[in-house]
Amino acid sequence: MHIKGRIYPIRSTLNQLISNISAKGFCRIHRSYAINLDQVDCITPLSSGDSEVTLNNGKVLNLSRRYKDEFKQRLN
Repeated sequence: MHIKGRIYPIRSTLNQLISNISAKGFCRIHRSYAINLDQVDCITPLSSGDSEVTLNNGKVLNLSRRYKDEFKQRLN
């Protein structure tokens, strides 16, 4: 888990982690990534059907097609 520039190791699967923190504004966007929705700066669609999510800190992560619908629903 990355928080304010620090990395904290967690011993659980991403599914278990998201089930615990999704009510606090977190959403899975890729098989390897979950983000805090409050930190989303912009979303850039790609020709492949995937997208890129840019966070407020400048980090760019992939948003896969598999998680796109849930992400859009949670973002609204």
